[in-house]
Amino acid sequence: VVLLLNQRTADPDEIGLWVARHSIPAMRFSELPDQPEPSAALTQKLKTCLADLARKQDNPLIAPAFRADYAKSPARATGLAARLEKMTAFTHLFCEDAQARKLTRFGEPIHRLCCYKMVAGPETRYYLFYLTAGEKVAYYQSYED
Repeated sequence: VVLLLNQRTADPDEIGLWVARHSIPAMRFSELPDQPEPSAALTQKLKTCLADLARKQDNPLIAPAFRADYAKSPARATGLAARLEKMTAFTHLFCEDAQARKLTRFGEPIHRLCCYKMVAGPETRYYLFYLTAGEKVAYYQSYED
């Protein structure tokens, strides 16, 4: 996938992944099998972070710059809150080391990417968490597949 962007705020990694997932079925999150949880504590931490973002509450595990940016979009929190109310499953798909990719989100170096599948009523969404070396949530992206 080759991208040409004319906006500084555009994220080529995210756009490239989106294009690839829609072009190559094997890259879709829905094609990934559930994996054993690497850590129940990590899964609970990520669920708590989502709940706090939806309630517009602070959480020390959410990187401050991400929290500030998230607060700029009240509709995002409202949509997340609605999904969390209907959530029946939150299952681990993968965690991978991301250090070699040299990703950053809001100036925070990303150490690891973790993906979870959330089932909320008839809707299934995939949450990709960008974690710092200290396991703070520097960003998350939500996808429909």
